[in-house]
Amino acid sequence: MEPKHLTIEARKFDGRPHYSWDGDVLVQTEAYLLVANTPGRTLLHHRREAVYTYDNYSLEFYPLDADFTVGLDI
Repeated sequence: MEPKHLTIEARKFDGRPHYSWDGDVLVQTEAYLLVANTPGRTLLHHRREAVYTYDNYSLEFYPLDADFTVGLDI
């Protein structure tokens, strides 16, 4: 089965978009998302209107009932 592809958008405290990037959902439950990213992904910095390219793998953990995330660059 192909992973679900989604766009992640990090926002500032006042709700304005800060960063956005694409990832693939590995696990989705009612409590959290686990997202994988592959080399060559781009990150858009909205305020600076800049695009950055990452050449590494990463895993991101998003608890759906908390105000934090956990990221691991590989």
